[in-house]
This record gives sequence, C-alpha cells and structure tokens, in this order.
Amino acid sequence: VPVVFRIDTASGATNTVNVTTTHKIKVIDVWTHATSAGSAAGTLMVLSTGDAITDAIDVNDADHTVSRAATIDETFSEIAAGGVIRVTMTDAGNDGPALTTYVLALRIA
Repeated sequence: VPVVFRIDTASGATNTVNVTTTHKIKVIDVWTHATSAGSAAGTLMVLSTGDAITDAIDVNDADHTVSRAATIDETFSEIAAGGVIRVTMTDAGNDGPALTTYVLALRIA
C-alpha cells in the first residue's frame, strides 16, 4: 500500500523534523516543494534516523520550485515500524527556504 508522508521544515540555518512510522515501510521517492525562496547554500536530506536515504537535494530554489532526490540508498530505504523518518534542511547562509517534503513509501508489513 503506498503512503505519502508530508513533512514541513521552516526556513533558516538548520532544521530537522522527525516523523515516527507506525508500520514498516520502504521509501521509493522523495521530492520537495519550496514555500519560500532559498539562498545559494541550501540542501535537504531524508534519513532513517542517522543513515542517509537520499543524496543531498539542492534546494537553492525560487519559491514554488519542486526538487527531487537523485538517489535512494537501498541499504537504508527500509524503516521498521516505530522507526524514524528524519528530514534535515541545512543552509550555510542561514536563510534556507521553507519546504514541504513528500516521502513516498510502500507499506511492507
């Protein structure tokens, strides 16, 4: 069964949001939607607690831009029931964009 997690991060230097899954899932796609403009140094990653599921997604975007993960690491894309999806936006210029991140996953247990 496909499940989409909608995760909002605020603008600023570094923002991390954790979401606990209720079922075992496998992440199959990640994309972001900028809800404000960013600086020239912003990236976003999706992790399973501390292990990177995606590459660093460049979010140095204009407002309303959609950006997508270029890679999904199969080693960490499965998250156990009760596990954590972590979205971390980092911006060295301290003015990263506000983002809505969508994590598409399959419920596998």
